[in-house]
Amino acid sequence: MCRLLTVFFIVIMSFSGISPAFSDSIERDTGEILKEGDTLPSFSLSMLKDYVINSFGDKEIPFVIVFFNTKCSDCKKELPVIQKFYARHLRDLQLVCVSRDFKGEYQSEEDISNYWKANHFTMPFVVQTDRTLYDQFARFGIPRVYIADSERIIRKTFVTKVSYRQLCNALKSINRKNN
Repeated sequence: MCRLLTVFFIVIMSFSGISPAFSDSIERDTGEILKEGDTLPSFSLSMLKDYVINSFGDKEIPFVIVFFNTKCSDCKKELPVIQKFYARHLRDLQLVCVSRDFKGEYQSEEDISNYWKANHFTMPFVVQTDRTLYDQFARFGIPRVYIADSERIIRKTFVTKVSYRQLCNALKSINRKNN
């Protein structure tokens, strides 16, 4: 009877994901649809009055897309890091920040502009009022950064946390492969 209970306990623990023997084989779901090695989808984003960013525009330099919402606490931590990266490498890449809803709530262009001004951000941003573009990249999670090479192949992704060094190393790696 004691053996039967022990076997039953082990089986239950194994299926619940608590067993250390099985925990290494379970990957954390990051919500990604597009992963490293995938091609960026084709899209155009209207900015300001007549300026359009096209994912297949300037194919001489890498392309970076950042999904964010200024009400997201992780985004608030990571946007200054991305700004620093952008300011340092603005001639070496094309970058756009794309707003996404947070807990079902979208932001206005005025809200984002005010946040950008208050934080002295110079990165280009686009306001989205639906998840059409985001849903091509992921199911959930912001901030989310995708770095694609000049051929628009995604070479690096970051979800929730990213450091300045990680961004610089990713760009350096892409530039090394392109040369």
